[in-house]
Order: sequence, then structure tokens, then C-alpha cells
Amino acid sequence: MNDNTFRKTKRLNLVISILSFLFIAFLLPLNKGIRTFADGINNDNQTATAGDAEKNSEVYLSVDVHNKYDGMTTSYEQGYLPLINSGVMTVIVPLYTEKALTGDEITASVKLQNDDLYPVIGKNYMRSFRRDEKLSETGRNLYLIRFDLELKDERYNGSYIATVECSYRYGGRKMTEGFPISFVITDGKDKNAMDKERIEEPEDSGPTSEPKLILKKGDGFPERLDAGKTYELETILQNLSSIKSVQNITITLSCDTKGIILDEDSSLVYIDWLGAADSKSIMLKYRIKDNVPEGSYSLRYSISYDNPDALSLNSSGEIAIEVAQTPEVIMEVGDYPTEVEAGDKVVIPVQIINKGRCRVCNVECFYDVPGLKQKNSLYLGDIEMNSSAGGEIKTYATAIVDEDSGVSKYGVTEGIIRMTYEDESGMVYELSDTIRLKINELKVEVKTKEKDEKGKITKQLIWGIIIVIVVMTLLITMSHFWDINRTK
Repeated sequence: MNDNTFRKTKRLNLVISILSFLFIAFLLPLNKGIRTFADGINNDNQTATAGDAEKNSEVYLSVDVHNKYDGMTTSYEQGYLPLINSGVMTVIVPLYTEKALTGDEITASVKLQNDDLYPVIGKNYMRSFRRDEKLSETGRNLYLIRFDLELKDERYNGSYIATVECSYRYGGRKMTEGFPISFVITDGKDKNAMDKERIEEPEDSGPTSEPKLILKKGDGFPERLDAGKTYELETILQNLSSIKSVQNITITLSCDTKGIILDEDSSLVYIDWLGAADSKSIMLKYRIKDNVPEGSYSLRYSISYDNPDALSLNSSGEIAIEVAQTPEVIMEVGDYPTEVEAGDKVVIPVQIINKGRCRVCNVECFYDVPGLKQKNSLYLGDIEMNSSAGGEIKTYATAIVDEDSGVSKYGVTEGIIRMTYEDESGMVYELSDTIRLKINELKVEVKTKEKDEKGKITKQLIWGIIIVIVVMTLLITMSHFWDINRTK
């Protein structure tokens, strides 16, 4: 009976050992291909699943938390915070992968919070980053993600989060991961003081005028907007009241000109609150179509808001802008002699074509070619849009004087013909073309011709005299024979 029990126990231990071996040999290696979303800094925002990763041979982005890179004061494991300098916050995220990505490239963007009190100016922050060849090594491909984020002039102290989203390709699939980055504002206004200001309105000391809001140009507002371009215009919302704040502010934007387009998701801008005598910067993106004529236009706005007693108020106005057309001018140089002699007259035809949508003014052509005598320039004046004007530059060929040695010579010379013009605002533009020709030394053949002619005359005279003598001799001889015959 004891032997049977011993045998059963031995068999059971053998089965347990075999099962343990199978578990270690087959199940544990499978776990190596599964990365839990609790690992790493970025897994809470990972869009690719663990199953997707298995199909793509376990390709993940990881933050290098141990090392400090240029622009970082500390590493991530030591509590990295982005640096802020002159209103710009520099965010650095060092990412690495064990295997090379398709194209060795990561496309990164910054996702900001949609909040009036959020300190970063809302823009489209998106860039592509290549694998850093200097910092990468075998089995560790480093991508140094860096963004310079512009901060609002009016920002409030506190801790905030910006998410850096990265997308990349590997094995024919697109992967996306997000990395939340904490940052701290210490050079702004105190949030508590702001909240206190909102609550503690001035005591009622009798009837006062209601607050009025206006929208005006910011410091960086351009003097002129070129047609065919898109601009981010800084505008300032100003509360003209020194004693009353406003709330629930809605700005409606419009423009009567079809070619001037507000390039935003909505024509409405909402602001929760604005203190007494306070102002707020608002960035607006406008696109000017290339067919908008030059001239003055207005960006219209209307503002609805509430006073501290929730009384609805309104104001409206416009921002004046100047739209300019960029000139489009072509200079065509006609046929001119490519080989002349010193002293020859040289004529260079020039045709100016205005293909733009604006008039060009004070069109004038000059030339600077060694060996061509400096003469008058060609002045064509103003040229209307979709028209042309032309003329001829007339000059004379001379010897080519070497600028360094001052020695005169002949041969091939090259210079430029230059045309200047202005747009209607007075901005000067310039076009140029190359002039190339050969100047030969003047051949003096006048004296040689005279000598040849004199020689010919002398020879003709001698031959004439000889012929006369021969004729006279023949006549005398014949006369003599005639006389002899008569005598006989």
C-alpha cells in the first residue's frame, strides 16, 4: 500500500514538472511580445494597440528619460521642465526606437488646450523630424523632437500640459503616440488676483457709463497686405471702461469684399471675461485672393457682451487695411549686333510688359557694359496693367578698358542691362538681363585705297603714252612709205 502511494505521488510530480516546463517554454515567450500600457511615459495616449505592435514587430517610441540634450536643464527622470525665454517656450522630447522607422522620419504636432487662460498662442505646430545621425547608435535610433511655442503676453502663472503627438510608419502601417509634457508659468499674472478682481467689482457710487469694447490693430499689424497671401493679424480687444469689467464676450467678424476671407473655423470669437481697462490679444488669419484690386478695405466686427449686472451691450466698428498688388513685370531685350567695330553705333531694343494687376511707375532702363560708351538711359514712365512700352537704347562701341590695369583692349565684353520701376506705394523693384558682344579694332584702309588708285592712274598714264608713241610712230612710218611711193 505504501509502494502504491509512492508511485502515484511520483507520477503526479512528473506531470507537474512537465506542465511547468511547457508553461516556461511556450507561454512566457509570448509575453515578451506584449507591451502593457502601464509601461513608459507615453502609453496612456497610444493609439496603436498591443496586437498591432505584434504585427509590426514591436515598434514603439520611447522617451529617453536618462540623458540631457541641448536645450534641456535636466533629464526627464530628474524632472525636466521646458525652458521659457523672451515669451517663447522650448519643448524638447528625445524619442528613440530599437528598429529603424520607414523613411527614418517622425511627424510631430503639438496639441494645445482650448482655454482662454491657456498661456500658449494657438497655432498649427506641426513638423517632420529626421533620425539624428550623430546621436543615434546601433539598436537605438534617436529622434530629437523640438518645438518653440509662442506664449501670450497676458498669461497666468500655474502648471499646464501640452501633448506632443507623433505619427510614423513601420511595416506598411501608420502608428500614432502622444506624449503629455508638463510646463510651469512663473512670469505671468496671479490667477488668484484675477479671480479676486472679477469678484470684487468697484462699489456702486452712483450712475456710471457702461463699458465699451473696441477691436484695434496690434503692434505687429502690417501696413499693407499683399494680394495672394495669407496673414495672421494681431488684433487687440480693448475695454475702454476703467471701472467696469465685461463678460460673455462674442465677437462676430465679417468683410464686404469677397476676395478677403477669414481663414478660421468660425467667424465668431468667444471670450469669457475682460477686466476694467484691460486688453486681450486676438490672432486672426485672413487670406487675400490674388484678384483683389489695390485699395483700402475694412474688416468689420460687432461685439456683444454683458456688464457686471448681466445687462447685454453691443458695440461695432471696423479695422482699415490697405491691399497692394505685387507687380508682375517682364523685360524683353530684342536683337542687337553681337559683333561690332570700335566707333560703330549700337542699338539695343527693349520691351517692358506689365502682366500684373496694378500700374507700375517710373520705369527706366540703364546699361553697364564695358566698351559701350555711357549715354542717356531709356525712360518709359508709367505702364498701366496688362499693357507694355518699349524703346531703344542707343550707344557707341569703344575700346574695352581693363578696370585693374587701365589698359585698352578689344574682344568679347559682357555686362548688364538693368530696369528699375516702382509700385504705387513707392516700393522700388529691379530686373536685369545680360548683354554680350564682341568689339573689334577699327581697320584703317583709306590711305591704302588712295595709293592703289594713284598706282592705277600712273600705270594707265604710262600705257597711254606708250600707245600714243606707238601710234605716232606707225603713222610717221606709214607716211614716209607713202611719200616714197609717190616719188617713184
